[in-house]
Parts: sequence; C-alpha cells; structure tokens
Amino acid sequence: MASVFRIEKKNIDNPQEWYEETWGCTLDDNEFSEQGDYYIFEDFGEELFMFVPTEEWLDIAGDNHLIFGYYSDDSLSAEFIEIKNGKCIREYRQYGDAPEDNIDEGDEPVFEDWVDVASYVDSELL
Repeated sequence: MASVFRIEKKNIDNPQEWYEETWGCTLDDNEFSEQGDYYIFEDFGEELFMFVPTEEWLDIAGDNHLIFGYYSDDSLSAEFIEIKNGKCIREYRQYGDAPEDNIDEGDEPVFEDWVDVASYVDSELL
C-alpha cells in the first residue's frame, strides 16, 4: 500500500507549516522529501489522503501542479489525481469493493486497472 502526493514548491515557503495548515495535523506519521521543484508527502498511516474529493484536491493545489496516488493490493483499489493550472486533468479511481464509485476521466497517464496506478506511484512518485 502507498498513499503519496507531490506538489510543486512555488508559493510554499515552509512545507511543514503548509502541510500542518492544510491537513490539520503534524508530519509525525508521514514522510516528507524534496525532489527537484516538488515536495513529496507520503502517508504511512495510509488514511489521511485517501477518499479526498477532487474539489478538495483542487483547493489544496491552488495554482501548483499536484499529483496524488494511492493503491492497495489488499482491496484491489487505487486513486490518482493530477491537477495542473487549477484544473483536474486526470482522475482515476478504482475501488475493488465499490465499483459503482469508479471514475476514469482524462487521458494521460493511461491506466487499465489499479496495478497500473501502483506501478506509476512506485516508479514516479516515490
């Protein structure tokens, strides 16, 4: 299982303070790192970032580029959100136990199922 998001550094002067204000908690149970022009936040509790509505991800991103990815091999589920220039350009949600809630909007990256999201998260976000 993994739950991680990457957000562009612009307009974020203090990532720890920004995170605490955004999520209402400290980074204690999460990992924070930097990669080029991005901050990466990984949720080891794997509950904080999951099931966040797209509208909330849009608010979190502001005008920053943001990519969120989550997958669970236990429940055969995955979520992927990419926001660029204030718009959601890719939303993929697949839930093994609630297929009626599945969403597949946008073109890139191409995902056939939750395994593709897992591969993307492990190779591109972590």
